[in-house]
Amino acid sequence: MIENENKKLINSFKNGLVPDRHLDFLLTGRQAEIEELQRCFDQTQNDIGTIKFITGPYGSGKTFLLDYSKNIALDLGFVVAKIEVDSNFKFYNLEQLYYHVMHNLFVHNSALSKTTFENIFDLWIRKLKSNNYKHHASKEIQYVISEIGKYNQSFARAFLSYIKGRINGNKELTSAIVSWITGEGSIPYQLKEQVQIKGRINQSNSIDFLKAFTKLITLLGYQGMIIMVDEMDVIMNERSDIRQKCYYNLRHLIDLTIGGQIPNTCFMFSGSHDLFYSDKGIKSYEALRQRLGTSIDMNHSIMLDIKQPVMHLKRLPFDVFYELGEKLTYIYKKVHPLDLQISIESLKNWVFLTYKEQGKSYGEITIREFITKYIEIMDIIHQNPKHHIFNSELSAVITHDQIIYKASQLKKG
Repeated sequence: MIENENKKLINSFKNGLVPDRHLDFLLTGRQAEIEELQRCFDQTQNDIGTIKFITGPYGSGKTFLLDYSKNIALDLGFVVAKIEVDSNFKFYNLEQLYYHVMHNLFVHNSALSKTTFENIFDLWIRKLKSNNYKHHASKEIQYVISEIGKYNQSFARAFLSYIKGRINGNKELTSAIVSWITGEGSIPYQLKEQVQIKGRINQSNSIDFLKAFTKLITLLGYQGMIIMVDEMDVIMNERSDIRQKCYYNLRHLIDLTIGGQIPNTCFMFSGSHDLFYSDKGIKSYEALRQRLGTSIDMNHSIMLDIKQPVMHLKRLPFDVFYELGEKLTYIYKKVHPLDLQISIESLKNWVFLTYKEQGKSYGEITIREFITKYIEIMDIIHQNPKHHIFNSELSAVITHDQIIYKASQLKKG
């Protein structure tokens, strides 16, 4: 990693943010979860629709795991849509879900920035226009239109007109069609007549449009669609009737996906434990609670099975934080000269002791808090090489879920 990349990483850590690069280097203690998500992706590329919820306390690494999974999916050849539930995206309307999916697309060569509907089809359109391929183009276009027409005829007709417009260089037509297909809004009446389409994307047909788009990208060689929805907790802030509509839509997506009606698609949702266990959470909608069943029962032994629909991110073992400390120290030293007189084990223990003195037990400390405090301590050592309090080796002994710390002076000479 070049120096500038390391600086960006350190800056992200100091502000408690998930970096957008080098997540594979930083991933620690989540191998079982990654293997399970890869299993979901394997199923998805084999025409099976999959659903996965990722939950855990604030700062436990849910967003990090989503971002890491996004990179895996892109490397495998999926189209990925990553969105957040917020003031701009309300989950109670599936039309909005479709719109935000289509406007937050990523493919392998654009992992760090969104791609567009048109960019996804650029290579294929160029192939159709090439002289060496013209005698195959008509048959291939007919096949593609026939296949996506099985999901939605309006989508198929619009896409056929889009292909013709791209080949003929009609930018006005293609721009209007892309706006319509991606849920931007209605297109001029004259163009609708020309393209032979009616209406617009709405609550009732948005899933059919999503199916058509997913089928389309698989015909062009992509493995399928991964849709990641972060910050689902926002749903609980909605008015009661709106909240129930959100849970209805969530239940509807689960039924369609698991029932095989949305193939080649994986939905991944993330939210805190409150999303599942608070009075305003998923348990308040009985039909949804029943579908998730024992996978949301924290007291049930089945919780050990990460193949359940809900994946609970458990607290990382105490010793795993040493590995994370090693990685953080390595990156930090690439950016700042650091004369670290104590061991990484001691530095890790200083982090936990500092939080303990603030009244926080080990079990309450999140991964995000650990990383932020670890960087903060290294900053202090870097800026005050001769005068700082982190100048002793610090050992930690765990007894009965309690941690006892013991400092010992460094040997001189």
